Amino acid sequence: MKFLTLLLAIGCLVIPGTTNAQKHLSDLPIDSLVSIANGLDTETRRDSIITLLQLALEKTESVQDDTLRQHYRGQIGEKFYLMVQYDLAKPILEQQLEYEEGRGNTIRSAELYPKLARILRNQGNPTGALELAQKGLQAALEVKDTFNMIESYQMMTAAYLTVTVIDTAAVLNNSSSMYELAVAYGQNLALAKAGFINGIGNLIAHNFKTAVEMFTISSDQYLLLGDTVQSMAALTKIGNVYELKQEIEKAIPYYERYYEYTRENGGFQPKLNAIMYLAYAIITLEDPERVRREALPLLDEAMRFESLKSLRYEYTLVMGYYKEAYRILRDYESAFFWADRMMAYKDSTLNEQHSKTLAELQTKYETDKKEQEIRLMAEQQKVQEARIAASLNRNILLGALLLIALLVGGLYYYRNRLEQQLKMQNMRSQISSDLHDEVGSSLTRISMIMNAVKVTDDEQSRQYFEKGNEILMESITKIRDVVWAIDARNDQGGDLLDRMEDFAYDMFTSRDIAYRFEHQHFDRKAILPPLIRQNIYLIFKEAVTNVIKHSNATSVDISLQQRDNRIHLTIKDNGQGIHHKKVAGSGLVSMQLRAERIGGRLNYEQQPDGFFVRLEV
Repeated sequence: MKFLTLLLAIGCLVIPGTTNAQKHLSDLPIDSLVSIANGLDTETRRDSIITLLQLALEKTESVQDDTLRQHYRGQIGEKFYLMVQYDLAKPILEQQLEYEEGRGNTIRSAELYPKLARILRNQGNPTGALELAQKGLQAALEVKDTFNMIESYQMMTAAYLTVTVIDTAAVLNNSSSMYELAVAYGQNLALAKAGFINGIGNLIAHNFKTAVEMFTISSDQYLLLGDTVQSMAALTKIGNVYELKQEIEKAIPYYERYYEYTRENGGFQPKLNAIMYLAYAIITLEDPERVRREALPLLDEAMRFESLKSLRYEYTLVMGYYKEAYRILRDYESAFFWADRMMAYKDSTLNEQHSKTLAELQTKYETDKKEQEIRLMAEQQKVQEARIAASLNRNILLGALLLIALLVGGLYYYRNRLEQQLKMQNMRSQISSDLHDEVGSSLTRISMIMNAVKVTDDEQSRQYFEKGNEILMESITKIRDVVWAIDARNDQGGDLLDRMEDFAYDMFTSRDIAYRFEHQHFDRKAILPPLIRQNIYLIFKEAVTNVIKHSNATSVDISLQQRDNRIHLTIKDNGQGIHHKKVAGSGLVSMQLRAERIGGRLNYEQQPDGFFVRLEV
């Protein structure tokens, strides 16, 4: 009977349209459901596997034996982890870790810590991943578990590589310790992983010779394991070494080998990586003919991948490569198209979370509205019954009271509407003023430059045209800033923080300026009025621009915090500061006026070790 039930259950998964599928599956015991899931192909039957495992997970709630229940849950969590279903695996593995720690099982804890660290890193939490990996290393050392020592070192190194400011010494130390353990352990997979990670550590530290040796060892070990794709990926890292050494021509053959191999044998991600490596290297040479003949077809090939748009980082890079390619070809119209498309994509991805929040709020609003309508209908029914039962005099009195209530309500509504109109008029005036102040002068300069082009020689025309194009791009950025400030979807503190972080990253990283942005005491969910949000951002933007243009700084510390219901913004650099009133003029005066406009205070001073700006609102 059990065998027949098992056959029917498998048929429900394999043959579409089989009836009573859920009934046949629910009749199976937990171990049978897990066994069926393990026997299905994860690429073609992923949804079926998830259905089986979720059903098995529900059935574990009825298991009375605590040890057996945890055994089943452990199997299910491990399967979700191997399928890279991290959202499903995380709560199960966290509960498993709590259970194993509670009963002092350090061996099992040493296995779970690096897995949870990997999940947190992939979910964008490198700090949490580093903490768990360090605990995993401690547990593995305690029980002398060499394999999980290696796994923990790998996740610690990966976490150090993911943070905003990479700690080169920590990466190199951890990756070297991982490789020493792997050599002592003597297992091929451990050596392959450790060689690859240690190669990256030495690459970041610019120990190029050692990096090449490590990547070669990793490639050889993966080849012994029969994993040719990973072996080729390790060799490709040697191309990264030559690229960092500015020897692009030596790097390209490695990228070409990887590209040719993945075209026939690799999956989507290896193919995309190979294309991006090769295209970027060719673009770096800035040879127009090679860019047209080789780089652009590679980028077109990448764009044909349907899954590319789901990878925000890679999709943004490909658009940036297009922009650079067309710049080299002097096709400025196409370069501007890809630059604008890249900026629009960045803006849209930032708004995804806000759209989700708005949808949730809309659902809540509609639910509350229906409940209010039901309550209103009930109240109207009661009023109607009261009117029928009441005497004529009472009806007259109620009518008079209702008339008075309507008059008062009408007056209140009219007053409220008038106030809203005044607020809207003020906002429109402010928007008009901002657009005039920020953009008007820039457009006037563009007009003058374009007129000058008509009466100058060819070289001067090109220079004037490029200057005009630069001012035009600045104007577009300023318009976007104003539009962002009045958009009601951007009214939370987190929206302001995200935009400030993006601007700081774009400005400092492209100029090799180290920076640190602290905001742990800033409330991301706080609602900020548009005027406050706009002026804080523009003050911050002006301060960062002054650092870039005037300070010659090599490092910047930024802090955005909330204390005593006030917002505190500080920007401190280690540069020479602003000593000339002509330089400081409009920038600092504009910042001061914006601070006063929102009831804030702006202080700035030249200190012995740099220039300091503080805003309090």
